[in-house]
Order: sequence, then structure tokens, then C-alpha cells
Amino acid sequence: YDTLSMTSDLAGLYNNTGRMDEAEPLNQEVLAVRKATLGPDHPETLRCINNLALVFQYKGQYDRAEELYQEVIESMTRVLGAEHQDTLLSWNNLVVLKVLQGHFDEAETICKEILKLQRDKLGPDHPDVLRSIMNLAVVYQRQSRLDEAGAELLFVLERYEKILGEDHPQTMMAASNVAINYMFQGDLDESERRYRDLVERSIRIQGPDHPDTLISIENLANVRSRKGDYDECEKLVRQVLEARTRVLGPGHPATLRTRGNLSVVLSNKGDLDAARVLGEETLVIMREAVGDEHFDVANALENLAALRRKQEGFEDAAKYMEEATSIRKVVYGEESAEVADSLKQLATELYYGDQFAEAAEVIREALRIRSDVLNDDPASVLTLRNAIIAMLLKQELYAEAEQPALKIYEDAVRLGASTWSNKMAEKLATIYENLGNEAEAARWRVRAAE
Repeated sequence: YDTLSMTSDLAGLYNNTGRMDEAEPLNQEVLAVRKATLGPDHPETLRCINNLALVFQYKGQYDRAEELYQEVIESMTRVLGAEHQDTLLSWNNLVVLKVLQGHFDEAETICKEILKLQRDKLGPDHPDVLRSIMNLAVVYQRQSRLDEAGAELLFVLERYEKILGEDHPQTMMAASNVAINYMFQGDLDESERRYRDLVERSIRIQGPDHPDTLISIENLANVRSRKGDYDECEKLVRQVLEARTRVLGPGHPATLRTRGNLSVVLSNKGDLDAARVLGEETLVIMREAVGDEHFDVANALENLAALRRKQEGFEDAAKYMEEATSIRKVVYGEESAEVADSLKQLATELYYGDQFAEAAEVIREALRIRSDVLNDDPASVLTLRNAIIAMLLKQELYAEAEQPALKIYEDAVRLGASTWSNKMAEKLATIYENLGNEAEAARWRVRAAE
């Protein structure tokens, strides 16, 4: 048992406990030795590259993770062949990363190519095939294609139940994915029924402190929150927090995320002062545990921004959200989907603080990223375009708002987005009324009512 093996094991421990800043240099050290002694294409070297990619992925450094995943895929394709089982599994790692990057169409294309090769080679019921179908279903969820996702997930669950049995960990993971899809679809009763069954089975089979058990309890808490039962939600989140504090320690990232979740629950219950104390304490500990430029810190700042807005601390809310956005630019890249979403939230905080001109500029930047960089479909960016008109109206810039509002209305009609065309018709009525054109305002009121 040599020094390198000890270093590799320690890196694995840091990987598994979320201590990625400590894991990264150790993984780099082991990889350098493996490449020098075994060569770049040796299975052990490729495993080390994959471990390092996971570190970068966890830290939100997606471009660096993608480079490494591509390196593994190219090596396996060269040595084992494009259709080898291990090569296809490596492609699945890239699919997960593409989902995290928000590149859903690319993830879907890769998923379907993998599935075709796996089905032809392995048959429909092979575990690798079923895992790839689950990945495809997750892509569909992110694309809001929930009916398609549900059909795929139910198929996988049925096959796992038949092949592995109801109590197998893979089956229970599939059951969790089905339950969460029902939650996304708004069928909270069915989602709750499935999660209660899953929690009971997971406690019985894997134990009350098992990570999968705690994730299922968290998801059940989320369902109860969506149903407005904040008391049970709080009880469940506290149960998870107690277990993670005891098993993982108070400074573990998973424990700190659960503390943050509890702060949000308290906020939803209206206990804003307690929520603020807990949220601020969690943020301090989280900075010490993972550093200032970490996505968990950004998420904690966003939660505090929403809380301070509820308390009408609009200046604090905007400051929190500005820092969260700055962190996400470092972690995910200046023009990433995460930054676009963060800018949208920053605009919300500025809006509530009556900083309408600043909010409009921030929304325009979010729109530019979504439209010009990420090439989002036109229907999905109507929300941002509508927000810009709202900001202009707040500033009483009616003449400036007229032409953009007309263009949004035309696009919404063309896209069949009746909700947005009606909203824009209402705004156009307001615009023309304030421009002194009552006849045109009346015409748009009629359209809004249609």
C-alpha cells in the first residue's frame, strides 16, 4: 500500500465528502503520476481523469470538466472503439454535464445516439440502457417536456421492478425520479403518495441516515411545502439537518445546504427574523467551508436577497444578489445560463427597490445572453422582453416602450403564446392612453379582452 495509493484514497474521500478544493490538487498529483507511469490511455489513468472532471463539475467549472470528459471519450474511442460499453458510459457523463450547462438540445442528441447504440448492442433491459433512458428523461424535464419525461421514467421504473425488484437501490432511484416528475407536473397528491412510500422503504432497507433516504425526505418536504404545509415541511427538513449534522458534520456542504433550506422554510412560514439569523449564520459558515467564490455561497446569497425583500430591505436584497451574480460569473462563465437567471433575479430586487432604470439594463443583459449567446427559443424569452416593457412603464417612458411592445405582441401572436399577447395588449392600452391616443388605447383594450 504505497504513498500514491494513500493519496488517491484521500482524494476519493475528499471527493465523496464535498471537500473539492482539497480534492483537486490531490487528484492532479495522482493523475500526473498515472500518466507518467502507466500512459495516457491506461484504464487507471482514465479513471483519474474522470475523478478530476467530477471535481471541476462539482465546483461549477464546467468548461474544464468538459475538456477532461472529452479527453476520456477520445481515448476510449481510440483504444476500445466508439461502441464499447465503457465508451458509451463516458458519453453519459458528458450528458449530465451538458444538462448542468443548460445545453439541453445537445444533451438530447447525445442521449439518443447513445441509446441507439446501447439498445442494438445490449438489448432493451440492460442496466446501462435503462440508465441512459433516465438521463434522457431528465433532459426532457429540463426542456419542460414533462409528459415525455414521465413516460420514459415510468417505463424504466417498471423494468427495474421486474428485473431487480422493488427494493433495489436502482429501482428506488427510478421511483424517486418518477415522483419528482409528478411534482413538476403539479400532481402533488401522486408525488406525495410515492415519496411517502419511498421514504418508508428507504428507511427500512437502507437505514434512516442513508444519503438516498435523506434526499427522499427532502423531496417529500418540498412537496409538502408546495402544498402549503410548512409545519410538516419544517419538521422533515429539521430531521434531515439533524442526521446530516450528526453523520457528516456541521461544516459539510450538504449539511450547510440543508441549513439554508431550513431558513427558506422559516421564511415561507413568515418567521422572517429567525430565517434571517439562520441564513446569515449559514452564509458565514459556508464561506469558511467552501470559500467565497462557490455556487453554494451564491445560492445562500440569493435566498437572503429574497428574504430581505420580504422584509422590505431592498438595498440589502440588491447587494446580496449583485454578489451572487458576480460569483456565478466566476463559477459558470460570464454568459452562462446560470448568470442569465441570476441577472433576472437581480433585476427583480432592483425593481422592488424602485431602481427601474438599473433593473431594465440588467434585464437587457439577461435577454442578450439568452437570445444571442444561448440561442434560447423565442417563446422562452418573452418573459424577459415583457419585463423590459414593465420597467419602461414604471419610468413613464411610454414613447420608448411603444415599438418594443408592438414587436413583442406580434411575436407572441406568431408563436401562439396567447397569455403573452394578452398581457402585451393590456400594456399597449396603457401606453396609448398615456400618450393621449384614446382611440388606439380602446382598440388594444378590446384585443386584451378577446
